[in-house]
Amino acid sequence: PLCDSSASRGAGREPHQQPPRVLCSSQRHPFMATMAVTKLLLAALVGSLTAHAGELCGECSQEGSEACGAATAPQEEEEEALAATTMLLQHTTEQRRGPIGQVATRSAMMRQLSASASRRGWVLQPTVDDVLASTDKPDSDPYWATTYDTIYRLLLEGNPVGQNFVRLCQANALVEYNATGCAPTADGSGIVNGFPADAFFCGSPRVDFSRLPYPVTSICTAQPGSAYTPEGQCGKFSKKELVINFAKTVPNWSKDPLLINVPSVDCILGLGNCDIFYCQSCPNRCA
Repeated sequence: PLCDSSASRGAGREPHQQPPRVLCSSQRHPFMATMAVTKLLLAALVGSLTAHAGELCGECSQEGSEACGAATAPQEEEEEALAATTMLLQHTTEQRRGPIGQVATRSAMMRQLSASASRRGWVLQPTVDDVLASTDKPDSDPYWATTYDTIYRLLLEGNPVGQNFVRLCQANALVEYNATGCAPTADGSGIVNGFPADAFFCGSPRVDFSRLPYPVTSICTAQPGSAYTPEGQCGKFSKKELVINFAKTVPNWSKDPLLINVPSVDCILGLGNCDIFYCQSCPNRCA
């Protein structure tokens, strides 16, 4: 199984095992699908330009080669532009396949999730709706372990960035985990309501959490390696609680950044201990 099926609290809770590698096809990876369509459009455009140039030359052949040369000049310019566009697309693809492109930033992954949750047709929306209708089920009900596993799977399915975060965290590759994430240009450094975006996630003491209807999670003061202990920011919650947190807060992240502080996604993905390092080592996340 992808996840621990136990619904118990506290001690013994361990992060998830490495999920099976998900190979992305153009149908499952939006960027690759865009690349495939773009290549088809480029090929069609080149063919159309070539045919059009042939027609122009056929029409002007009786008027002399100079007229034909003038007619083919725009075609050459178009072909040069297409070649430059193709090179740019190839370069972008190589960057995304490279280590930095794959690592990206933790907050970029969270921002992408927030945007997805705000759209109609979100893949996790049926799960969220079902959770909100099932809150009366007891902690011991197998429903919570099953739903926990479902959320874990759907968060990573077709998501190479998320898969890479899990892989790096499980390998305790903390420096790589933080690669580019602490940079001034990183998403987590962007200013939201006067604070770096990830100051909300980390529980910075500078942020006013007084209107947050949940206890503040202070990753800033957490002991390294304590995330999944009985008192850690993840281990103190049951699977039921984490699943309900997910359903009630993630769809509303874009409306209220304070809700990003409520433990759910990172705990479910097993990233808790890596987040302690992230929050406490990046400038302005806590201090």
